[in-house]
Amino acid sequence: MRRSFGVSWLIAAAMLTTQGNISQAQNVIWTGDTGSFVDGGNWSTGSVPDFGETALINNGGTAQFADDFVEMQLLKLGQSGSSGNFEQSSGQFNANGAIFGDGGSANGSITGGEFIIGGDSIHVGLLPGGVGVLNISGSDTVVASGDDFQLGREGTGTLNFSGGFLHAGYTVIGKFGTGVWNQTGGLFDQDFGDIEIGDGGRDDQAGTGGPRTGTMNIDGGFVQTADSIAIGNRRGDGAVSITDGILAVTGNATSSILIGRGMDTTPGAGGVNSLRIKGDAAKIVATGSLLMDPNQAVQSATLIEEITGPSQTTIYAAGGADVGNGTLKVELNGYTPKANDSWVLVQVGLDIDGMLGDIDAAVEAAGYEPMQHAFPENFGELVGPFADTDFSGASLPAGLSWEVSYTADSIILNVVGTGATGDFDGNGVLDANDINLLSAAVRAGNNPSEYDLNGDNAVNQTDRDVWVNDLKKTYMGDSNLDGQFDSSDFVFVFQAGQYEDGVAGNSNWETGDWNGDTEFDSSDFVTAFQNGGFENGPRAAVAAVPEPASITLVGMILLCWGALRRRCV
Repeated sequence: MRRSFGVSWLIAAAMLTTQGNISQAQNVIWTGDTGSFVDGGNWSTGSVPDFGETALINNGGTAQFADDFVEMQLLKLGQSGSSGNFEQSSGQFNANGAIFGDGGSANGSITGGEFIIGGDSIHVGLLPGGVGVLNISGSDTVVASGDDFQLGREGTGTLNFSGGFLHAGYTVIGKFGTGVWNQTGGLFDQDFGDIEIGDGGRDDQAGTGGPRTGTMNIDGGFVQTADSIAIGNRRGDGAVSITDGILAVTGNATSSILIGRGMDTTPGAGGVNSLRIKGDAAKIVATGSLLMDPNQAVQSATLIEEITGPSQTTIYAAGGADVGNGTLKVELNGYTPKANDSWVLVQVGLDIDGMLGDIDAAVEAAGYEPMQHAFPENFGELVGPFADTDFSGASLPAGLSWEVSYTADSIILNVVGTGATGDFDGNGVLDANDINLLSAAVRAGNNPSEYDLNGDNAVNQTDRDVWVNDLKKTYMGDSNLDGQFDSSDFVFVFQAGQYEDGVAGNSNWETGDWNGDTEFDSSDFVTAFQNGGFENGPRAAVAAVPEPASITLVGMILLCWGALRRRCV
């Protein structure tokens, strides 16, 4: 069943906004240890905070709220030198503002119900020294702010968002302090404004203490912006990492992805900013553009592509892209590229209706109401190339190199070159998988040129000989590919137990198929001993002829193996 949150929280937030100024609110102080929020005995006045009052949890205690309804001016946890905790599992909690970490430490955990805040915003890590953590989970949980949602205005604020529904206006992750957004599930549907990661303030606010850093980690769930997502909005350092989930920058016709926005900032005074895309599990779509350091104000604006396999998430931006002031950095994680691998990193100027439909289908499948998307105002083109590229974290096998190509609407990352001869899987090593691939090509009989190692326009046993003798510099029979053919290879293959096992086509190089016919039988020993390497050590310049004793030895091995099998049958 889809979860519909309607407009009830909007009405509640609007009513709360009229309650008055926070600074005039009377403090009602939590005096309990761990107990019920709605038990008046846990409060300094003997009654639960109400209109015009601030609920102050400041003694290290934990106020637990469930199955009830309350309204008040302000919820404040953790003033300077103190701490407080708040837990909500159900019910509706209403206040005009909420502060987690007002110079002290605070933990909020909302696992159910509705937590509705009006026009005075939700702050996590508000003042210097404030350390706040807000955890949101639960499939039906609703958290809403009628105005801002700020993590780390001057303190340190962290959001851990794993489920439920989050609404807010302007969303700032690291204003002057440190903000961290960790999302693994749930839906954030922004009502107005930008998402600003590492804002840092204007030039005239340069004297406010830092560090001005914001980090947003999206590892699942859904994020929709009302306007743009700005990484390094002004003077701050911003970093966004997307591994899974959906980022829909689609709230208005020009909603854009800005890496190093640098708004209201003297050129060069901005921060270090990056967007990291890891793997292919996420979806990223914008009705507007992808822009990197559009005001030429930041120290760096970097698109980091962390390659984990043969496919990679593409950034789709209907309005175009300008990457001319940015850097592309490529990193490898658990994947070794091969020749002709290719990834479309950015695509612009395209009709995104189908993608938005896919996003809405995913949102509905997760149980939420579909998002409201704008129609793109413009369909733009790509402006490039990148000002710089960095492949220091993406070393390729010998013979391969990186290439970035640009078309009118796409940025494509390519692997070019042929790699090491005989390295058919492109992993930088001549290994058993390569000889198995070559053997399969020989059996197929269609003579693919990449397997024609001796250049005679045929792919046959001769090419296998070239791979084993000349490229790998070993011998037929070297099942463990340690550079020698000796008794250890017999141990290796007989442990696999595939010698004349009656199972068709189940053997490969490692399990005794040295002639490439997918079987391990006596013909493989003929192939191996004809190659003349048994007990010769590493391959020398001229191969030796097998000694009669060697042939006698293999005969004895086969006789013993046959006897053992008969005994076991």
